[in-house]
Amino acid sequence: MTATDLTLRYPELGTGPVSTDVYWREEFYERELAAIFRQTWLCVGREDSIPDNGDFFTHELPTFHMSIIVARGKDGVIRAFHNVCQHRGTIVELRDRGNCKLFQCPFHGWAYSLEGELQGVPDQKAFYDLDREKRGLPRVAADVWEGFVFINLNPSPEQSLVEYLGAQGSELAGFWQFGQRNAEFEFEARIKTNWKLMIDSFTEIYHVPFLHKRSVAESICGPNNPTGHIIDFYPKYPHRTATLAGNPEYSPFPVQGLAWQHAAGPPVTSGGSDASQIAKLPVGVNP
Repeated sequence: MTATDLTLRYPELGTGPVSTDVYWREEFYERELAAIFRQTWLCVGREDSIPDNGDFFTHELPTFHMSIIVARGKDGVIRAFHNVCQHRGTIVELRDRGNCKLFQCPFHGWAYSLEGELQGVPDQKAFYDLDREKRGLPRVAADVWEGFVFINLNPSPEQSLVEYLGAQGSELAGFWQFGQRNAEFEFEARIKTNWKLMIDSFTEIYHVPFLHKRSVAESICGPNNPTGHIIDFYPKYPHRTATLAGNPEYSPFPVQGLAWQHAAGPPVTSGGSDASQIAKLPVGVNP
């Protein structure tokens, strides 16, 4: 499928140039933070990392200079809170993860329950008109999909997580049995770039035969498709799925085959030409 095919089918994609203003103007970035990242469900971890009541992990959001606590309460429900004491604004939980019955601020000892409620205040009589019910940790919306924990900085989001994921979530739910899997490792990378440039790079294969010519290029770009035209594209606003072409003539060396099957890298589903098996794949997932 060529770019012309895509724009004919989906004219809303447009064919004109994109202004560079959206990549560097500070005021546009501030609008993005307010309209997108403060209103969108963000994946922050895995449910299997906090399997027991009292388990928690903290997650940093450096863009907003925020720290979030994600905890499994006594009732087994996963909740999220701003990791900031309501007394002097101190970070309450300094550990990356752990298990506890209370979160206690290291500065003055104010203590909060796993449900975020203010449970203990040393010398409480010294505080005039202190209403503990109004001084709990600020709530952050939290939900789980297929074992992945999502948060929304809007405590009362306009869409539930299921509504936000829409067709993308319903079509993929249960396919890879994500909810039954465990995270094996974590890694983090910080890149000095506009976030949209990262997204842009993952929406095209045009760069693969050049930038990745010593790694994945041969497996994707073959003689009949040297620049990696995609097979199809499925807009599921605000999400999208694309079916990528593979090189049928690619024959990896034995050690490369092991890497494809067992190393961290692009998702690879089992191959085969059985139509009944291919029919079970979600739309946009390659056989």
